[in-house]
Amino acid sequence: MKILYLPCRSVPFNIDRVVGGLEAVQYNFINNMSKVHDIDYVSFGDEDFGHLQVNELTINKPIGGKFTTAHAYKIKYKLQEIQDWDQYDTIVIIEGSKMVLNALADLGQISKVRNILATPLDPSVRGIVQCWNNAVMVHKLGGKNIVPTQTFKDLAAQVYSKMNTRIAAEVIDFDYWQANDIIADEFYPPIMIAEKPEVLESEGHIVQAQRFDNTFRKSNVAFGAMDLYKGHKIAFCPSKWAPGKKWLEKSWIMIDSSRKFVQTEISVAKLLVNTCHNTGTVENGSLEAISQGVPVLQLIQKGFNHATFEYDPTTVRVEFEEGTDTATLIDMYAKALNEFTDTQENRVKRAEYLYNRFNKEAYFKLWETVLK
Repeated sequence: MKILYLPCRSVPFNIDRVVGGLEAVQYNFINNMSKVHDIDYVSFGDEDFGHLQVNELTINKPIGGKFTTAHAYKIKYKLQEIQDWDQYDTIVIIEGSKMVLNALADLGQISKVRNILATPLDPSVRGIVQCWNNAVMVHKLGGKNIVPTQTFKDLAAQVYSKMNTRIAAEVIDFDYWQANDIIADEFYPPIMIAEKPEVLESEGHIVQAQRFDNTFRKSNVAFGAMDLYKGHKIAFCPSKWAPGKKWLEKSWIMIDSSRKFVQTEISVAKLLVNTCHNTGTVENGSLEAISQGVPVLQLIQKGFNHATFEYDPTTVRVEFEEGTDTATLIDMYAKALNEFTDTQENRVKRAEYLYNRFNKEAYFKLWETVLK
């Protein structure tokens, strides 16, 4: 299969640095798929692919930390330079920009587009609005929007499509969205587990490995509850999304630890803290934990589902009603942390369940189904 890949808008590809989110989705796709498929990558010019084999179609405009209209124009012009579109079996974009999608539509190639969505957040929030407007456009023009879980698909149809607040209603065609299922039935695999993992026994500590974000991840709840936890704990955060001074003074908070060190500490943790309470995707840390048999203690808002439950049906939930104050949430989650128990047998079963879903053979089969 030959793939034309258009980059994630947030950062250039760097084989040695992945801090999560869209970047992790991009890394997993390029790192794994380039080993078996031919990928033409429309690059900014400051990527580091390391040993990976990709064919760069560079726009020679380094991203510099922010995707701008100038980048979109250069990608548009690069697409217009392509003479042989028949060479491409599919076009992969992670949350494609409107200008780039329009360019592909003008070139008659939109039906080949597989628009990978990885931000299942409230489309009434400014900044998320355009992502969902583009998803509606992709569906209208015959392309496909791909998500990783049934939870995400359900949230799009049952929750997000009805969030036609003033900000969003000015941009998104909600009538079309509510009348049509804009998300494809096929789901992409968010992780490949190449080898059956050795499931290690818990050393009794708890780990948090998500960026500090009170709005969407309720990090104030995670950190507040961890502070009340009686045992050993570690909270990993990237400096780009670090907590404030109050938390940085805590000895158990670590900033910009190496990926290898984070994964090592997760593999022997009692559990992973996850307070991202109403989403259809799962942080890379949660996937890595479950793949090694480590359970997630999941904060969940009543009335919502969560993708974690699809990856580990035995996940323990801490449920709360909308409007519950932060102090109460902290007490609820801290109580669950201190009372949590698990067994080595459960850890092994948990890891085997995810391995069976995302082993090497299953991973490539799932992607090939999505990209057809």
